[in-house]
Amino acid sequence: MIALQLKRRSWLSGPLLGAFLFLAAGCGAVVHPPAKVTDPVKVYVADYGVHSAVMLPLDDGRYVEYAFGDWGYCAYNKVAINDALGALLLSSESAFGRRFIQRKPGELYPTPHAPLPRKIFAVYASRSDVQAIERKFEQRFQKYASTKVYNYDNDTDYVRDDEHYSFINSCNHLTANTLRSLGCEVDGWAVFSNFRYSPTPAHDSRQPTSPLAPSLTALGAQ
Repeated sequence: MIALQLKRRSWLSGPLLGAFLFLAAGCGAVVHPPAKVTDPVKVYVADYGVHSAVMLPLDDGRYVEYAFGDWGYCAYNKVAINDALGALLLSSESAFGRRFIQRKPGELYPTPHAPLPRKIFAVYASRSDVQAIERKFEQRFQKYASTKVYNYDNDTDYVRDDEHYSFINSCNHLTANTLRSLGCEVDGWAVFSNFRYSPTPAHDSRQPTSPLAPSLTALGAQ
């Protein structure tokens, strides 16, 4: 589920959005880095307010970010209250999204076209694990490439997807599962986008912070 630009009205607006974000602030999952990393590369975990995603580095210097959501909501911006509630509770068609992000000189992190992250932090993972998850997601995207729809608002291509989307299997669960595939421990609820970073591996509380593991860096939207 891709968060929308602020100018676009949706069911998550005004007091309801404030209440949602207040609840999410206390319920985010905690991400612990892999206990062992070989040939480390940096990935970014972005919180867009409702939606979260992992930015994976590519060999050409770009980053790729995948998304998961309801087809009508994501591909066609159907954001009326009945569309939004239907997407969360009774979604009949799922979407798998992909966009490429270039990190420009001087930027603290790869900056997407829109929306900008509310918070972002970096995690180091093994290059082989990153490449494996990239291949898996690319194959998933290409399976229904003929259904591709481009959404200009968030600069993302969407294709139809086999997995069922709901509030118990959302974009934030995709983020958590991606991080686990990269060797991270993810504790707590993955329902919300408010992932938090713990610099120490989950099963080694005595181990000092690795110089490769950055502390929580709320870089935020510039």
